[in-house]
Amino acid sequence: MAYLRVGTTDYAENENYNFFAWTNTSNNSDGAHGSVNFEDYLYLTSGTELQVRHKLETGTNRNFDNNLNETNLDVYMTITLERLYETNP
Repeated sequence: MAYLRVGTTDYAENENYNFFAWTNTSNNSDGAHGSVNFEDYLYLTSGTELQVRHKLETGTNRNFDNNLNETNLDVYMTITLERLYETNP
């Protein structure tokens, strides 16, 4: 699962925002891959830290509580931010 952290708040699957997505991949040796896309509106103040984070599930319980050595995972991403308002509407 890929999700967005804004400041100290994780917007994962149990939140009321669209800042998470799942993809099912097997491994990178046979060309298996997945793509995710999420978007929504969020007012950010100056200095707010944004992070794209990941949780893994290698079994069947969907708790996303597994670990994987970072050399076994390739992640490529693009983030686009668009300013809509000067102040919080």
